Amino acid sequence: MKLERAQRLHEYCRDEAAFDGLQQILNALEANHRQAQQQILFLASLLDQVCNAIIGTEQNGKVIYWNCYAQTLY
Repeated sequence: MKLERAQRLHEYCRDEAAFDGLQQILNALEANHRQAQQQILFLASLLDQVCNAIIGTEQNGKVIYWNCYAQTLY
């Protein structure tokens, strides 16, 4: 956790124990976020290796992913 951010959070905690608990929770969340990002990048790299056009959309039709073959067709 960055020092400036930690200092700001420390101001809002009632004591050191609360601050330590909050830091542990935030550190765990950041670690989970990094792990999720790595997993998404890995899955995207797998989709880029497929030799067919793949387009991922949200339920409303908004395109959120397309591989290199879909990009070429576009």
